[in-house]
Amino acid sequence: MSSLDEVFVRYQSGYAAFIDETYLVAREQKETTFYCCTLYMLPVSSIQTVQAELREIVRSAPQLQRGNNPYYHSTEFFQHPDGCEIFDKLCSWIGKIPREEHLLLTVQSPITAEDANGELARAKTLISLIGQAHKKVPKLRVVVYEQRHHKTLRDIDKRTIKEAVSSGKLSRNLNIHAGSPSRFNCLWVPDTAAYALRRERSQAEPRWFDRMREVAEVTEV
Repeated sequence: MSSLDEVFVRYQSGYAAFIDETYLVAREQKETTFYCCTLYMLPVSSIQTVQAELREIVRSAPQLQRGNNPYYHSTEFFQHPDGCEIFDKLCSWIGKIPREEHLLLTVQSPITAEDANGELARAKTLISLIGQAHKKVPKLRVVVYEQRHHKTLRDIDKRTIKEAVSSGKLSRNLNIHAGSPSRFNCLWVPDTAAYALRRERSQAEPRWFDRMREVAEVTEV
């Protein structure tokens, strides 16, 4: 059993949060820049049930699967007709999450000129979002954010979190870890929500985020 699995076992009566992001920086689209971190929070005791539901939805597009483990990524699925249908189903699923679960989005818009790669915006939105979630639900115990591919970027995230804890911006009682969506399928929820918001802000297509708007809390920072 990994250290993170042990944390989930230890805090069965608490809450867990799963975080993903979306962004547009200047080199991609000069007229619209933003960084959004998205968080899905639910009771730890509900994680297995929720992940089983999510896998059932994703498995209905077997031609988009990779290997034996269920696979999903909103950007990739959106570009495939069958995958877009799955994305649409997940948006509707998110719109029906129970009251004890939460969907929080923290957005910085625009990204400042001196923050060309969006790293400053990422740090700001990530720490603000985790702090907001913990304030909303004091029983939040575990936070899993999607692990980035490159070690340099993973190290940046670790430093960002360590400095936030040291400075008192985040509680030392939070267990914050990087994780993979293939292992923690709950990360598919903030991935989907983030991409739905991206379509609204970058392409003026609100219909997907409309499905979850009533359960989403968007904070501009």
